[in-house]
Amino acid sequence: MGKIIRLLLMGIVGIVVVGGLLYVAGFRMVGPSGAPLLSGNDAGSGKGQPGWRRAQQQAGGMGPGSGQRKQMARGDESAPPSGSQGGRRQGGGSSQQALGNESAPPPGSQGGRRQGGGSQQARGTQPGFGPTGGILLPIRVGTNSISILVNGRPSASFVGKDLTDHVEDTTIATAEGPRKGWSAAKTLNYLKIDNAKEAVVIDATGKKQAVSALQLNDQETIALFTYNDKGDLMLISGPKVRGVNKGKTSLEEVKQMVSGRHDLLSVTGIVKVEVKS
Repeated sequence: MGKIIRLLLMGIVGIVVVGGLLYVAGFRMVGPSGAPLLSGNDAGSGKGQPGWRRAQQQAGGMGPGSGQRKQMARGDESAPPSGSQGGRRQGGGSSQQALGNESAPPPGSQGGRRQGGGSQQARGTQPGFGPTGGILLPIRVGTNSISILVNGRPSASFVGKDLTDHVEDTTIATAEGPRKGWSAAKTLNYLKIDNAKEAVVIDATGKKQAVSALQLNDQETIALFTYNDKGDLMLISGPKVRGVNKGKTSLEEVKQMVSGRHDLLSVTGIVKVEVKS
């Protein structure tokens, strides 16, 4: 009997030891109902044991701070997404701006109407001439190259764009009205032709017109290269006139400035210029 009792005691001790080892290792013993009979380190079922607060919070959701988390969760669900109010405000602002832009006149529209009215007024008072409603006779800058001979030798050439880009323009009075062009003397200076004693312009038919040094350098009656509305190069002369594009000088006043003068130059269709120096 004594041996049997000792064996039973040793078996009970062994069962307790094995159970303790399994408990330390984290194994659970589950009863028939599925409820844990013995839980490991992560059970935390007993107060003061490691993880017991976390186990209670996971089991019942009533641990410290759970109410705050639930309220925060409810607040997150009911609150509008971040930036939505700002987006609505920005959207409203942009729509208001868009409506404002639709109702407001385009920038410069009033100025454009005023300028347009001014040009119409200019056309009304001085009709028929000039791109801005003034009385300048129309020109079309030519593209044909004009050769320049100095003392019988080719020296230079130019086209209309050379004059518009590099020579100061001038407006003179003629019997037909004011014409804008480029001084013959300034044109020769641009072409590096100095001390010209005489310039002879030749048209397509071979007709020649001599221009003296006195005529080239005259500051009162200016010899002028220009183009007509067909792009033909012309040499004309006349007194300088100002204010024709601003309506300060009328077409009648311009014609009166040259009335009765028979000394003015007028050659059309020039193809070559011969200079003597």
